[in-house]
Amino acid sequence: MIEVYYNWLIKQKALTLISFIATTIGIVILTLMPPENLGGSKLFQYDKLGHFFIFFIWTFLFALSVATFKNRKTPLFIIFLAGSFFGISIEILQHLTPFGRSANFIDAAADIAGSLAAVLLLKYLQYQTKDR
Repeated sequence: MIEVYYNWLIKQKALTLISFIATTIGIVILTLMPPENLGGSKLFQYDKLGHFFIFFIWTFLFALSVATFKNRKTPLFIIFLAGSFFGISIEILQHLTPFGRSANFIDAAADIAGSLAAVLLLKYLQYQTKDR
């Protein structure tokens, strides 16, 4: 069933690109914003899970954007490296900003794990749809 959605998303160039850009902007804003602007939500007790899912979604959308505009098989190792680099870059930027944010190795590990999970799902989807 997920293969049907995957194939549909690949055909939706504008939707895929807009989703990817909006997700990227949202991640940058939310991760670099001063922590007092985020509020004291109980959601933040699941911070590492949030990192995992945010970078899972970002990596998946990045891969779809590449596949949509290149019309060929997505280089998954490069996609994984891009997701990992983005996650590590966010942590470094948090350390460099004067807003009371700090870099966290575990956050970066969760970001990388989310990117890896997305790449593994993409590998499965590419395998499932290669004969079609």
